[in-house]
Amino acid sequence: MKRFLTSLVAVGVAIGLAGAARAQYFDHFETVNPPPGGSAISGSSTLFFLPGGNLNKFAGGDGTDVVLANLRVTSTASDSTPDVFVVPYVITMDLTDVASGQFTPANAPSLLFKGTLSGTVSGGTANIVNTNTGPLFYNVTLGAVTYHVALGTYTAPEAPGGALGAIGAHVSAVPEPGTFALLGVGILPLLGLARRRK
Repeated sequence: MKRFLTSLVAVGVAIGLAGAARAQYFDHFETVNPPPGGSAISGSSTLFFLPGGNLNKFAGGDGTDVVLANLRVTSTASDSTPDVFVVPYVITMDLTDVASGQFTPANAPSLLFKGTLSGTVSGGTANIVNTNTGPLFYNVTLGAVTYHVALGTYTAPEAPGGALGAIGAHVSAVPEPGTFALLGVGILPLLGLARRRK
């Protein structure tokens, strides 16, 4: 019984260490390259790219969703003759691992997300769709952590005066091989105990 309890403790410690290895905090910063000024103008309508929050996000567990760019539209065009947009963009995402202070692009290539926003906008309506034209995900190692960064949910901006839209990503910490080794060390005594009882 004592060995069994010791084995349970070992498994608990291994799982705890595995969780700690994944509990990583990061900061992220984005720059967007639409037409000059961070906005695109068509007729009497404007599509704005606005920054999202970027400090101390948690990548452990299932990871976290982040905003690469918020989107807002303004327009005085009539609903019967809306303005038409076709706006290619490139979002450069830079990550900083809080524990080590390492960041992109100094230690790894910048993360580039490319796409095209297209559709129509008027004073009362907005119909903007997003088409991705570049990589959908990256793995980047900073310090002792490998981060998996994947494009997330796109939310279209509502008509002028309505809710913001957003281009999002999902960031999670990839378990290191050492994490699985620790878990295995904790489970081995249990396997041995089960074999002895047979």
